[in-house]
Amino acid sequence: MKKFWLHILKIIVPIFIFFLVLEIALQKIPNDYQLKKSYLDQNASKINTLILGSSHTYFGINPEYFSKQTFNAAYVSQTLDLDKELLHHYKDKLTNLETVIIPISYFVCLKP
Repeated sequence: MKKFWLHILKIIVPIFIFFLVLEIALQKIPNDYQLKKSYLDQNASKINTLILGSSHTYFGINPEYFSKQTFNAAYVSQTLDLDKELLHHYKDKLTNLETVIIPISYFVCLKP
């Protein structure tokens, strides 16, 4: 019985190590959340207009067309409570903030 468990461990340990290394490697791949966070951490004091909201503003408002320094912090399926948390988290760093754009959208769910 002891030999059986030893063979099982010889199979399971390399698989566990493989998935552990894979998980660590996947965490290092940059995603949109990390990119937005790093931009806000470095440039929050320069932002004049902050765009929050869901995919409507994420895809619908382009910060390049604004005359002042603008950052689009919206993301797909981002709710108002997350917008509020973002604003409160960075409120001390957003020293030049003049305008916050928060769209209010009403999503209609139709039942069949």
